[in-house]
Amino acid sequence: MKKIACSFLFSIGFTWLVSAIFIDTIEPYEWHPGLKKYVRVAGTVNRERNEGWGSSVSGALGIHGIPDITKIQSRKIAIWGDSFVEAIQVDDDKKIAQVFTKISAENGLDLVAFGVGALGGAVVDYYFDLPKYERLNPTIAAHFILINHRRDVLPGKKRRGSLFVADPEFKFILKQREPQGPLFLRKLIYDLDLNFLFALAKSMPDLKDFRFAIGPVPQRIKAQGHSQKAYDEKAALRFLFEKLAAQTSLPIVFVYVPRVPELRDGRFDFTDPLAPFMKDFSKMAKTHGMGFISLEQWFIGFHQRTGRFHSGFINSKPGEGHLNEDGNRLVAEAIFNYISEENLH
Repeated sequence: MKKIACSFLFSIGFTWLVSAIFIDTIEPYEWHPGLKKYVRVAGTVNRERNEGWGSSVSGALGIHGIPDITKIQSRKIAIWGDSFVEAIQVDDDKKIAQVFTKISAENGLDLVAFGVGALGGAVVDYYFDLPKYERLNPTIAAHFILINHRRDVLPGKKRRGSLFVADPEFKFILKQREPQGPLFLRKLIYDLDLNFLFALAKSMPDLKDFRFAIGPVPQRIKAQGHSQKAYDEKAALRFLFEKLAAQTSLPIVFVYVPRVPELRDGRFDFTDPLAPFMKDFSKMAKTHGMGFISLEQWFIGFHQRTGRFHSGFINSKPGEGHLNEDGNRLVAEAIFNYISEENLH
């Protein structure tokens, strides 16, 4: 019995040690009354191991890599986006915002960038958050919004965050993104570094997928119809631009991050399937007084010069997934180049 107990304790200890190094961390959240949403707890460290090998430290307002952005009096650039801006795959000093701030300092500009990124984010989420972050950061000079897919800007119902709906009319609906699981339990798992329990819980199948009965399985017939009627995409985009323009008086610039070049079937593919849509999008953005940057030529040129991709890590496929260190740097350089040309500093 003693040997069994010792073996059990050793196994637990070994699992704890390995998980502390090789397993993703759980993120603790807390309610922020000023932002009226859940943010990462300041001072906590997030480790990403499934893709890349990055560590991110949360600061005030849930901003990665900056202890308290509200205490910085320099002019600021807010960079909005989904997991591409969250960038947990790389360390904080390699993220778009921090690289931009470094480039600005090297060029003699007192201009600080900070990233507001969350997995699955879309422009409708940023619409509701823009004035909140402006109130807490009165020195914001401009907003840059990263987009990489049509779903970032068009209506869609199946989202964790706020909704952009088209039926029966175009509308933005505020919806709170709530962390999964009790907050105290997430914090306890984080504090004790018991992330293997978190990984185990995520890997468990949903009990609703099991059937505890003998006999034939009844056929499930899907309800007829669809969740959202067809809509005019250009009308939807006009609605989006008009709503954003009414939400802030500061400059808004969209930054398109395409998935080119990609490695497909053993060949390099330089064709962007979203090019026609983004061409129309950029024209409409400029019509509504908003800027537009496409990283297409930046990424293709970088690949032609170096043979490297802007996406992909040592533990993932080249050209796939999130922005790596090179990709984050290229986006930061493109934003700085735009600011210099348009005199936004």
